[in-house]
Amino acid sequence: MSSKRKTEATRWFRQAEYDLKATRWNIQGGFYDTACFLAQQTGEKALKSLLYYLGARRTASSMKIPCQA
Repeated sequence: MSSKRKTEATRWFRQAEYDLKATRWNIQGGFYDTACFLAQQTGEKALKSLLYYLGARRTASSMKIPCQA
């Protein structure tokens, strides 16, 4: 794995960790809508980190996840 790719994967994973911490703080404060958004962002950034680590050349700017209202 190239150093640049490893650095980028680490950067995305670290940001996912920060978002997860913010998610937990928002849950404790009762801000559930914000916590849901941050939880989704956490998952997306962690997955992007994995894709970089595995050598993906490009990652989507947003994942398409079906949801029901």
